[in-house]
Amino acid sequence: MSWNEQRRSALIRKLRELLGDDEAATLMESLHPEPWSEPTANTESDQRHFDVDSECARFDTAMQAGFAAQLEHFDAVLREQLDAQTKLLLVGMIGTLISFAGVMIGTAAV
Repeated sequence: MSWNEQRRSALIRKLRELLGDDEAATLMESLHPEPWSEPTANTESDQRHFDVDSECARFDTAMQAGFAAQLEHFDAVLREQLDAQTKLLLVGMIGTLISFAGVMIGTAAV
């Protein structure tokens, strides 16, 4: 069954008979203006879809910024720890070499 203006007009007349002019007008204003089989442009659901998309995009941007900040922090902490570990190993190796040299000199002197 197709929905057309004749059927819509007939419905308005019947509603006016049953409900009165104001009530019929109120009811007809609340109905979908186009046939349900045809898409409408710029509806409230389209706006909600747009709002959800923009919120998702904003959330994605915020998450990317947060991840980037965490990555920078992690990188800085890792570099700091590696620097400290490298210095400690270098001092330990130099101390070991000095001790080994002392043992060798002591052994050669005997």
